[in-house]
Amino acid sequence: MSAEQKERDESNSSIPIEQIRLDSISDDNLRELVVNLVESTLTVEDVPNVKASMAVRDRMIEIQEEIRNLYPDFFDEQASREQRDAAYPAHTLNEHVRGNTGSIKAIIEKGHMFGIKADDKYVAMAGFRGKGTMSIGRPVFELTKASVLPEHRGRGFGGALKRKRVQEVRDNHPTAVIVGVTKNPMLKAKYQASEDWREEPISSQSEISRIVNGGIDQGELSRMEEAGYKTYINEPK
Repeated sequence: MSAEQKERDESNSSIPIEQIRLDSISDDNLRELVVNLVESTLTVEDVPNVKASMAVRDRMIEIQEEIRNLYPDFFDEQASREQRDAAYPAHTLNEHVRGNTGSIKAIIEKGHMFGIKADDKYVAMAGFRGKGTMSIGRPVFELTKASVLPEHRGRGFGGALKRKRVQEVRDNHPTAVIVGVTKNPMLKAKYQASEDWREEPISSQSEISRIVNGGIDQGELSRMEEAGYKTYINEPK
């Protein structure tokens, strides 16, 4: 038995983990976890075409400053700001929360989302989803949507949920390849410290990268790699 398997058995026996159902989590509880997920992971570099969008917005600011100087009596600052923001596709927190909420509800409906409760609400959640099948016939599953509320971090909830998800996939799909994609330094260190996971760069040359990141072109994959994303793979023994 590997060290991670031993730790998994010990942790899962001491930390109660539930399968989350749509009728077992309130809208407020789900939103709290999703907001935490978005705030913990979203950066401006994650916005598609962010450099081009920001360049357009910055040029608009320069032009409006020139107009202000030429016609100070006719310049409407509020209208200018609204026009500028309309022209710049702002990926706000609420937009990301809505998108993630829809994805998470779909995962919950499949029975692939798990949570840990404290004080009569879920304080941690994490799921997995099927991404496709490799040319050799192995199904690929991605660990995704992990969120642990700040006041409950450091209690082993994230690790317990990761082991629970791996166990669920293995029990139902013994030949599956399980994948985690992250740029979080702490999560990367935990993957690297485990003998059950190997690191692989994100690349269009990798079949697993193409499956997990389906629909993303080489340029976007390169951008993800430059941003520090890595793929971690757990394969059947």
